[in-house]
Amino acid sequence: MVPVTKIMPSGAQTIFIIGSSVGFVLIWAYAIRESLRRRDWIPVLVVAGCGLAIFYEPLGDQMAHVYYTERSQISWIDAFGRHIPLFIGLLYFWYMSVGAMWLLRAKRDGVTARAWWTRWAGFLCFALGLEMLSAKGFSYPNGAPWIYYGHQAFMVLGVPICTPWRDRKSVV
Repeated sequence: MVPVTKIMPSGAQTIFIIGSSVGFVLIWAYAIRESLRRRDWIPVLVVAGCGLAIFYEPLGDQMAHVYYTERSQISWIDAFGRHIPLFIGLLYFWYMSVGAMWLLRAKRDGVTARAWWTRWAGFLCFALGLEMLSAKGFSYPNGAPWIYYGHQAFMVLGVPICTPWRDRKSVV
């Protein structure tokens, strides 16, 4: 069951809005600066496109059985019957574009396998840390910024990994 009665914690929501806003401003400033340096629109278009990808979020959430608590939530969009929080809308711009922005800059000198995997592993650690902090660190009995519900096949420190691959128990 989708935990629709849970409440968005105001303190965590404020922290995430501030953090996502900082990332939003920084990535836009960087993209504009890079576009001016390169004399093309590619960095700006990458960031804008990543922000527009937010419309995928409700579909992925449905597949992964994740729910952004809607009660007391400051919403960014409402799509496919789900409200997506402001902090996630802002996050999409920088979270989704940072890798592409690095590749745009690094392609001039080439990307070694070591550089690729070092950054990939670093981003994976960041992403898992963010998931664990959000789903568990900021949770309380009445809610959390986002909640994984239903049976999840693979769990690490209470956070589901590889969420699209659930066993038959979770298929209704």
